[in-house]
Amino acid sequence: MEANLFTQDELTEMTKQELIDKYLLLQTQHLKLKNNHTCKPLSKTEIMINKFKPRKTKRRKQKSRELDFLHCNYRYVAFKVAYLGWDYNGLQENGDLPDTIEGVLKEALRQVKLVGRDLPVRFTKCGRTDKGVSGFVQVMSLMVRTQHSDGPHVVKWKDCMQEDNDTESDCGNGKQVAQTNVQVTKDINTTTATCEPNKECKEFDYVMMLNQVLPAEIRILGWTPVDESFSARWQCTQRVYHYYFPRGKLDVKKMNNAAQLLCGTHDYRNFCKLNVANCRVFIRRIDEFSIKPVKESSLSESYSLYYAVISASGFLYHQVRQMMTILFLIGSGREDSSLISHLLDVESCPSRPAYDLSPAYPLVLFNSVYESMKWNLDRCTAARLLMHFQTYWSELAIKTCMVRELIAMLENGSETTLTGSVGGFMGVSDSESSTIKDLSSKICQQSPAHGVNYQFLKQPCSLQHKTYKKVVDRQKCKSFEEQLEAFERKRQHSPTNSEQDTKRSCV
Repeated sequence: MEANLFTQDELTEMTKQELIDKYLLLQTQHLKLKNNHTCKPLSKTEIMINKFKPRKTKRRKQKSRELDFLHCNYRYVAFKVAYLGWDYNGLQENGDLPDTIEGVLKEALRQVKLVGRDLPVRFTKCGRTDKGVSGFVQVMSLMVRTQHSDGPHVVKWKDCMQEDNDTESDCGNGKQVAQTNVQVTKDINTTTATCEPNKECKEFDYVMMLNQVLPAEIRILGWTPVDESFSARWQCTQRVYHYYFPRGKLDVKKMNNAAQLLCGTHDYRNFCKLNVANCRVFIRRIDEFSIKPVKESSLSESYSLYYAVISASGFLYHQVRQMMTILFLIGSGREDSSLISHLLDVESCPSRPAYDLSPAYPLVLFNSVYESMKWNLDRCTAARLLMHFQTYWSELAIKTCMVRELIAMLENGSETTLTGSVGGFMGVSDSESSTIKDLSSKICQQSPAHGVNYQFLKQPCSLQHKTYKKVVDRQKCKSFEEQLEAFERKRQHSPTNSEQDTKRSCV
């Protein structure tokens, strides 16, 4: 029965029972809509704000004193941030998109009153990670409140309200704003300042303050004062990524040999997503690309974990995940290592063939290297930080162990009688196996991938298709020249839109 709009004449002609039925139907639909609205899950930022709201008490209300951020002293600092980004929409704050690492961190800074909601701050970050990607050493620099009244890199807000146009973003809404033109005493030939400009005044424990309000997946690992010219992005000399994956039936030795072809200085335009508005040079230098085992001797060979180590000064957009796709194709036997040489030769292959990205959740920005960067961390705060991640690990490790024991129980069970056929599931046809263990063995032999990484490799290795099409034979994406021509043509027709620079750093 559907609720429709009725005219007054139609309602007048209805019987009492018909009107009651219509009313009950509308009431049910109203409650359904109300429940859908109420049950909408809260974002990470909303949960954080609600968790640390001041509690209402029956005590006599006292007029709270508002902090005047314009008359506070500020200093430039860098934070070393770690986050498990599996449930987040990437690092970069992006309009109204909820649950970004940057957005949650900025709200935490406001919650502990280290920054004002509407004041511009100088905010830079080492690099942008995509949705689902984690970071262990993500470096961010900005201007925060300090307890010091003077010293190197201490800013007097009341004396410097003149602005220029050099800021990357502000902490209030993530939009591009002007940087405050501050007069700061500089340390000659240094990037970091001394930890205590005024030794008589102890500094805020920035790490403890922020970690108290941040969600469990995000933690500050340390902080250090920096020069006002410091840029977390441009002064990073080395970035190291790790990509974790289960071995299954992959030939990791073949993958490691193929990875060496990607080392050195090359044009990687066929291993990235082109973004001609922000990046037009695709030459990068990869210093290391190797496949290593995760040391867990208790796991069988198929269930063992490996990880790729990729080290370079900088990366292109989606470069790591697209290189991993090619290595998975080689490790699964679907492609030969000569494919890498072909894709690196941009003269013979000017347009990237269409192939999918590897999953995002196994990727982590493992380390960011800076010259002469020393981090500060209170001992008690360090102990709490260590226990926090130990607890986080223990919960995941117990769940992993329980699932592994369940798999072993299924494989060793002899009481179950198997009937019927596999029906082509995972590319296997079998109707003779008498036990689950035999069935598991035949699936491993006949399937293009082991069960531990079949879903993992399904998209990048095209396992869902009955016949595999070689990468070189696939449809080509638009070349850089074609995309650049289309971009320039669009900019001529809409100059105001094309001039907007998102300043997206490549990952």
